[in-house]
Amino acid sequence: MINKQKRRDEIQVKTKFWSVCCLVFLATILQSCNLISKQISGRKASRFAVQRLKEKGVKHIKICKVRWIAAPLGGFLINAKGSLVMENKHFSVFRIGVRDGTDEREGENKAGEEFVFIAMGKDDSGKTIWHPEPGPDYKVAEGEVYPEGLLAYEFLGNIAGYPDDTRANFESLLSIE
Repeated sequence: MINKQKRRDEIQVKTKFWSVCCLVFLATILQSCNLISKQISGRKASRFAVQRLKEKGVKHIKICKVRWIAAPLGGFLINAKGSLVMENKHFSVFRIGVRDGTDEREGENKAGEEFVFIAMGKDDSGKTIWHPEPGPDYKVAEGEVYPEGLLAYEFLGNIAGYPDDTRANFESLLSIE
């Protein structure tokens, strides 16, 4: 009786060992074929955003909001406050987009890569200023070439499913100390 129980225990241990080996092997194959996503969390995206903002020269960074988006690409839109002087203009509100890794293609994992940067501030007269120029209110005249900088503002406006994430709410960050 004791030998039968001992034999069953040995078989169970061997079965568990080989099951784990098979799972590790399968995970290695799937990862090498890029079938396992290398996604990042909102917290990690925020750290990437802070790093990118520091690289741009932003000081006194405070993350205000982190929101995940799935289209037109997978990533996080991060609103932040801080201080940046660029081209003799002072900016204090920022939106930075960071890819989350869900939209990797051809073996490239772009998790943590910046995909948009918008800065907003006020000039000496109190007028709102934007980077990239010319800002989201610019109207392209007929026959005029569409400024590339306007493409960034796709990630600023009212996005379906997020009624509280409007341009007005983003702009309201200017008044928060």
